[in-house]
Amino acid sequence: MWKQRLRETTIDSELAAQFNLSPVVASLFASRGISSADEINYWLNGTLADLADPFLFNEMDKTLERIMAAIDAGEQITVYGDYDADGITSTVVLVETLQILGAEVNYYIPSRFKDGYGPNLRKYEELIAAGTKLLITVDNGITGATEIDEMAKRGVDVIVTDHHTIPARLPLAYSIIHPKLSNQSYPFHDYSGVGVAYSLARALMDGDPLEDLLDLVAIGTIADLVPLRGENHLLVKYGIEVIKQQNRLGLNALLDVAKIQLDNLTAQDISFGFAPRLNSIGRLDDANKAVELLLAEDEEVAHKLAQELEDQNVRRKEISEEAFETAQELIAAQQLDKNRTLVVVGPDFHEGVLGIVASRLIQRYHRPTIVLTKDSSGLLKGSGRSVEGFDIFAALEPLSHTLLSKFGGHTMACGLSMPEENLAEFRQAFEQTYVPQTLETSNLYDTSIDLDQLNIDLYNQIMLLGPFGTDNEEPVFRFNRPLISNFKKIGSNQQYFKASLKSDTKQQFDLVSFNLANFDERLLNYVAELYGGISLNIWRGQAKLQIIVADFRYELPATTTSRVVDLRSEQTTLHVGDSYLFYHEDLAENFCIQEQLDRSKILLVDYDEPRRLQSAALMELPQTPNDLRQLFKTYEFERVLLKFNYDNLTIDQIPDERIFKNVLKYVYQHPGLTIASYNLANKYLETNESTLKFIFRVFFDLNFVKIDEFKIVPNKDVVATPLTSSKYLQLTEQRLKFKEQMKSLSSRELVRYIESLLQ
Repeated sequence: MWKQRLRETTIDSELAAQFNLSPVVASLFASRGISSADEINYWLNGTLADLADPFLFNEMDKTLERIMAAIDAGEQITVYGDYDADGITSTVVLVETLQILGAEVNYYIPSRFKDGYGPNLRKYEELIAAGTKLLITVDNGITGATEIDEMAKRGVDVIVTDHHTIPARLPLAYSIIHPKLSNQSYPFHDYSGVGVAYSLARALMDGDPLEDLLDLVAIGTIADLVPLRGENHLLVKYGIEVIKQQNRLGLNALLDVAKIQLDNLTAQDISFGFAPRLNSIGRLDDANKAVELLLAEDEEVAHKLAQELEDQNVRRKEISEEAFETAQELIAAQQLDKNRTLVVVGPDFHEGVLGIVASRLIQRYHRPTIVLTKDSSGLLKGSGRSVEGFDIFAALEPLSHTLLSKFGGHTMACGLSMPEENLAEFRQAFEQTYVPQTLETSNLYDTSIDLDQLNIDLYNQIMLLGPFGTDNEEPVFRFNRPLISNFKKIGSNQQYFKASLKSDTKQQFDLVSFNLANFDERLLNYVAELYGGISLNIWRGQAKLQIIVADFRYELPATTTSRVVDLRSEQTTLHVGDSYLFYHEDLAENFCIQEQLDRSKILLVDYDEPRRLQSAALMELPQTPNDLRQLFKTYEFERVLLKFNYDNLTIDQIPDERIFKNVLKYVYQHPGLTIASYNLANKYLETNESTLKFIFRVFFDLNFVKIDEFKIVPNKDVVATPLTSSKYLQLTEQRLKFKEQMKSLSSRELVRYIESLLQ
């Protein structure tokens, strides 16, 4: 479902004219809450001089005194970073600044595998033993009370710079620079780790904006998904321009291996180009190599390191995909999807991809998810990701004192570890923290425009709203009744498509889709509205506007006015209803994913909840005539769209008794195999995967077999029972007979039958 973004304010024509904003662009500013002259001026014309005074941070004066004393005394300073893109760039920002000041400075990025996230007492002790006199954390430290308190007892000063969620008890650090501390005077609170490190760097340089560091600030800020508003917007805007100057050898080498074009560099290029490669080296290898790359002063060294990052990024994609597939198999086998939350334990998942897998499972199952694996010490270690409206950090923080060995994170993500024996209790406790809310999820578009309004000047004005990212999304426009032609598949696997879009005055634009996989061309005949963004495609020096598809809204032809519509043979039915009724949640979930449909349109049939439906598609055939009659008693339909996706099983495909006996005999001869292993014998058993699953369902129903640690074993104590006494087999035969009857009806016969039930 698409709704127009609400505008809390408007911009009058006089103010729009003052800044040369077209009505379309003025409405875009207003919908983002940028509506006064000062706000528009800051967005369009703000400079680095508009950044707030870094000395407004609590304890900034105290922090500088300690750092300058260390520099004057020649003390070894160690910058202790983190292994993601934000932590890596934070480290380089502070190291370069301290080098300029003549400090004795080194750095350490903890190993995800040996050290884990954040403060690590063992590593602190090693660094102190090697000569470190002052530790400065970047992008971590705020949750390190135990480790940092111990350093304080030993007389070692630790300065914490961080932006993560503040815990109930702060560490006893020498000083803390954090934008969200209580009584904070600094006016901007949404920095990433690199934003905080850059603020310290500015203070060290007596307010100098340090423009040469803004390339790093932009990358870390974008990669950490903090809001691109206020000072973050300003820093990213200027940082992109610094990247274009190509002053940093390491970034130039990354540009080369990632094949990123500088002509029209955007925040999206950074998000999908630089950030994954910096993150991958920390996920799979040693993130210190990424710091080496960004500090590199030799072109050959930079290219060698950049290629290492590229290789690890390719490997990361492969490992992530394999782990994601395995996680789904574990969820199905253990029936974890029946829970409100997911806690998935993969015995051999790579630690570096747990967060990625958790994020993908969220998209698949739409519930808070934690993915764990066993680390070298025997602890379960993992990453969690949340859904909108659920603070996973707040939910799990109370458990960190009893069940978890280590814990940290923020509202939407966390990292944790625990002893394996705590898993069952943790699962139960996590489940109790989350109560699903039925939220009407809507995609937002900004405004409707005509294709005839599109030109390069309008595009350039729209880009004034950038850089785009978190909390400043790229504008999405609605185009009514688009004329689409010249459809063709593109991409290495023909998974995308390209088409032509014509305006009323015969202007023509390219229409490109990267997010509607396996799109059926016939759907274009039913498009009522197109939602998409505007981009500039530069090819061989020629710039051309194109529309990037976000979604379509479809309508049935106006001639289809009957209350009951038979769409069994139509491919286009999957997008024309206001709601879609299913009996099985797994089928509904798969439908949402495959068709990229708003989940709020899905309804699971519940005979205890009568309701009125406007235009509903019946996606599954009820199992019996009585079920169908009950459906129309429960729901009041204004219009019914009959899709009835039939499964492939037919009445004559139910295995005969001989096959059942062969399979049961094989189980007795080969007990303790998984169903996947039994599938290897399909040829010998005269079965296939679906019929074998059916046979085992009957066996379970009759108690002929049972599952022991995910393996099927015969139940030797069972009393001999006829197959026909299986309720599952009986219901299946009834359902298949009803299905065959319904399939045999012509369209006119089916419509009349359903109309009779509606009366």
